[in-house]
Amino acid sequence: MDTQTQAIVVGNNIFGAVRQLKELLQTINDLNNTYVQMNLANVFGAMPTAALQADGSLGTADTAPVSGNPIDNRKMTSLELALPAYDIGVMMTLLQQAAALLNGSTVAQQSAAPSMLAKVTNE
Repeated sequence: MDTQTQAIVVGNNIFGAVRQLKELLQTINDLNNTYVQMNLANVFGAMPTAALQADGSLGTADTAPVSGNPIDNRKMTSLELALPAYDIGVMMTLLQQAAALLNGSTVAQQSAAPSMLAKVTNE
């Protein structure tokens, strides 16, 4: 394949990736609207939690929600991951910042992004 043909392939892939960003922006906007309107930070914060054991598994359920402990997805069975409400809030902030960037705003460095990505991808 010659260089111009390769460039065209890459250019078309860039166009496709930008279209995906547009779709992602709409998804983020929808999530953000729901998160804010329903005050979901407080809802997540009130969900049952459990301490983590040394091996990373959930231990005994807390008698009341404990800030910093993961939401107990043994009780909240449809919640995909046992993460603290704080982490979910950080992830929402990351999404909000990505949307701001796509809307042309300057955004601050998001140093939590790599660890949050790792938490949801197990990498």
